[in-house]
Amino acid sequence: MDASLQSSIAKHESYIKADPHNALLWVTMGDLYHRAGRFEEAVASFERSLIETPRSAAAQGRIASVRISQHRFAEAESVLRELLASEPDSAALLYNLGLAQFYQDKWQAARQSFDRALSLGLKTRDNLAYLTRSLHHLGRTREAIESCNRWLEQAQDDPSKAYLALLEMDEGNMARAQELAQDVLSRDPENLHASAVAGAWSVEQQEMQAAERYFGNILRRQPENGRAWLGLGLIRLYEQKQADAVEALQQAVRLMPEHSGTVVALGWAHLAARDMRAAEKTFRQAVALDRNFAEAHGGLASALALQARIDEAQQEVRLANGLDRANFGARFAQAVLLTIRGKKQLATELLVKVLEQSPAPGAQPLIEHLRLYGAKQLAKTPPPRESPDGRRP
Repeated sequence: MDASLQSSIAKHESYIKADPHNALLWVTMGDLYHRAGRFEEAVASFERSLIETPRSAAAQGRIASVRISQHRFAEAESVLRELLASEPDSAALLYNLGLAQFYQDKWQAARQSFDRALSLGLKTRDNLAYLTRSLHHLGRTREAIESCNRWLEQAQDDPSKAYLALLEMDEGNMARAQELAQDVLSRDPENLHASAVAGAWSVEQQEMQAAERYFGNILRRQPENGRAWLGLGLIRLYEQKQADAVEALQQAVRLMPEHSGTVVALGWAHLAARDMRAAEKTFRQAVALDRNFAEAHGGLASALALQARIDEAQQEVRLANGLDRANFGARFAQAVLLTIRGKKQLATELLVKVLEQSPAPGAQPLIEHLRLYGAKQLAKTPPPRESPDGRRP
């Protein structure tokens, strides 16, 4: 603990002993305990203040702030809602309510709280940052970019510029995203968001060593980053290290279980590793997540074709082509079906060179498809989750 903070706590503890009924002193004491991370003592101080001054909004609001620091977000939200019933135009209360909602994954409610606080004049860096992130989680990328530009204008720092790079990538503006990311990395080589953009760019450019450096840097500091695990899995696939690719992509799916594109990437990794049953199971998982995703049906068709289950494969080909005739998986499955003509042994042998196979003359091989498909998926994956510790974006 900081020596000056410790000294302040000791002084105020002596003041409290001399004047135990001073409600304001108890609030100040609680603030000091909160700063020192002595959360329960902070709450006890604020509650004592409430005994002296019942229904003090200042003390109640501070209890909510401590609950946020303790990650007891539902309790904080309950307290803040009660306070806002009598103070509906308090920007500070709305900001804290937004925090409590944000860390419960209530993105829409959080967006509304931060937006309302902004309209009431809270144009701080943190409020704009959380508004931006809430919009991002809701998939409202264009609005998130507008909000992030305001955040950048206010903050003029690398965290806001790096997040803007991430948003530009997700909007499909890869060149702009890379420009922003490299500018940040020139000053802060460890920046996680800029590294995610630079890694995705490197995959797209077939610069796999650079991509591994960026994703490895992210995972050393943030081992639960789904985007980075997806990127590492794509690199391992490209290197034809199938077992390592499966392992990395399984981590990505664990962290992003509802992202069907990542599940499809894992399905192809299983196929490349010649584990057809695992591939089939994984592609069926992707279909269950999104029955309108052509690549999920196309991947399943390929897994079935490589098991010589022709009728089932043809059904999935029809479904995939009905959704998107340009999908790769269906074309690959059709190529396999034409090759094997019902011979299961030949289907198994095809797996030996599955990554180099092209679905038709002149078409890109599977490995190139996976690289390009994967680079797109890196941009489509959910925004990384933020740790509530410290809560500074």
